[in-house]
Amino acid sequence: MNYPAIEDHALIGDMQTAALVATDGTVDFMCLPRFDSPTIFASLLDQRNGGRFTLAPAGQHVTKQMYLPNTAVLVTRYLSEGESPRSSTSCRWRGPASPPISTGWSGWCAGSAAR
Repeated sequence: MNYPAIEDHALIGDMQTAALVATDGTVDFMCLPRFDSPTIFASLLDQRNGGRFTLAPAGQHVTKQMYLPNTAVLVTRYLSEGESPRSSTSCRWRGPASPPISTGWSGWCAGSAAR
């Protein structure tokens, strides 16, 4: 199995937990709700049984990532022949009923989500 190199990951966090996001937009490692909690995604350590969260457009594409200037918002661009959708992902402070990771999409694409 091919593990993405650690330098092929970006870090997003909210001072209580953090996630490692691979260059293809996959969340490969995350503990919830705090750093000392059990992992919910750990494919960085065990690709077969560790679990991951992937949300990406269908079909062939190349990805590019960057942080928005002066923020901890990670932008992943999915470049292809047709549409080039973009996701913006951040880990934000949350209340008890609020999701820890926020992802917004711009552009249209046919895609799939997998764990």
